[in-house]
Amino acid sequence: MSLSIRWKLIGSYVGLALLVIAVLGLLLAAILNRSFEISEQQALEQNATVVARQASLLWQQQPDLSRLRALLENYGALSQARLTILDRYQRPLIDVRPTDRYWASVGSDDEANARLYYYYVAELQSGPPILRFSPQHPGESAGVWVYVRHSPLVSGFFFLEDSAAPAPQAGTGAATSSPSPAVSPLEVTVPIPGPQGPLGYVRISEMASYRPQILANVRQAFLLASLVAVALAVGVGLTMGRRLSAPLRVLTTTAERMAEGDLTARAPVRQSDEIGTLAVRFNEMAARLQESFQALAADRDQLRRFVADVSHELRTPIAALSTFIELLRTADDDPAARAEFLAESAAQVDRLDRLTVNLLELSRLDAGLLPMNLAPEDVADLLQRTRGRWAPRAAQRQVVLQLALPGEPLRVRCDRLRLEQVLDNLVGNAVKFVGQGGTVTIGAAACGAPTGTVTGTDSAAGVVEFWVQDNGPGIAPEDLPHIFERFYRGRHAGQSDGSGLGLAIVRAILAAHGSSIEAQSEPGQGSKFTFSLPTAEA
Repeated sequence: MSLSIRWKLIGSYVGLALLVIAVLGLLLAAILNRSFEISEQQALEQNATVVARQASLLWQQQPDLSRLRALLENYGALSQARLTILDRYQRPLIDVRPTDRYWASVGSDDEANARLYYYYVAELQSGPPILRFSPQHPGESAGVWVYVRHSPLVSGFFFLEDSAAPAPQAGTGAATSSPSPAVSPLEVTVPIPGPQGPLGYVRISEMASYRPQILANVRQAFLLASLVAVALAVGVGLTMGRRLSAPLRVLTTTAERMAEGDLTARAPVRQSDEIGTLAVRFNEMAARLQESFQALAADRDQLRRFVADVSHELRTPIAALSTFIELLRTADDDPAARAEFLAESAAQVDRLDRLTVNLLELSRLDAGLLPMNLAPEDVADLLQRTRGRWAPRAAQRQVVLQLALPGEPLRVRCDRLRLEQVLDNLVGNAVKFVGQGGTVTIGAAACGAPTGTVTGTDSAAGVVEFWVQDNGPGIAPEDLPHIFERFYRGRHAGQSDGSGLGLAIVRAILAAHGSSIEAQSEPGQGSKFTFSLPTAEA
């Protein structure tokens, strides 16, 4: 089962949040651990140095073990560490382990009944009050003693009060259960200075460390932060996933409508980001697809009409041939009738030949299979040769065929054979329809702006405008938009034996040259066909 984009986005957000928090947590834990380790190392070194200096005062010829023990007990109580006195050969002399329960008292220097460790503290420090520690009950000593316990959460002590605690003479107190701090694995050994070198050594180890507790608290905080981050990531992922998936669902719905045949369906464009760009491109694709289907439908309809027109055009000469063949079978005794029927049959065969040739040529032009052999050609020569080919026919029909040559030598780039075919079709139609006594003019002239459309030419290059004009009956306004369609015949179609493909071929040849043709006509005033070709370099 594949996940949707929304859930993939949520998963990526949650994974990213957890990864960031995990990296930050590990980094912070490493930094804190290293910082605590450096601080503990420095504290051990400083404490060991202070204890070594004070121990040197109690180490004259021989070490005063009782006072040294009192010194270690007091410093052990304050620093919550294990203190060891070593001789110069680093053999243990006194070893005091830390405990988290002590009796403490604040007294003055004039207290005569103070314990031994108080005397030694008084000798080393000046001025009351002095905080005294004892791991045992002080008994009958003077002063006020309070039972205290080391706090596992902060570096200090707190007072305890419980009837089960050992009762001192002045005040009561008892210990309550509390987790003990962890022990640092660090250890420091410094020499006890003497006049002739080290008297011994002081080693501090097993110092109470709050590093694990703090790191545990940090880990708990990051765990809670992870839960909060996951919740936020899910919320943000749902919101962003909805915003991202909603337009995609709209696109999917639009695509489904198009798949069902509704090519007018379009996706709404509500955003200007990548999804909005996708919707715009989708709509452009849908529009082109709709245009393609419309063009295919138009081509299909045109093909149907073309097949129908071809069938009609072929039916007429075939029917005529069938008739003439039947007549020939019954005209054995009439040579003149047989000759006439044979001549008419030959004419119908010629008509079929022209029709098939024109259809084949038009289909090749439409498919782009008829190559254009473009080359520079002289305009005046093209016009004169066209007039020479049609002069006999024009004279036979008593039509005046005139030339309007350009005032300067001009050359155009064209396929000479195809351009002569264009001119022959236009001049042939003019001579055919102008009527007896009419005039047909073939001309060309340089023109700055093209007539129709000329593609693939330099805008700075000139064009040559060709025209074929007559003063015949003209073309009816309702026929003029359709004269370039295949098999179209106007009101004068009954007077012609043409196939109705000539002007369609003219338009296809000019389209292959990157040009087009225009027709202008007024009933009773004649017609004018104009097209343009780009000039060629001399």
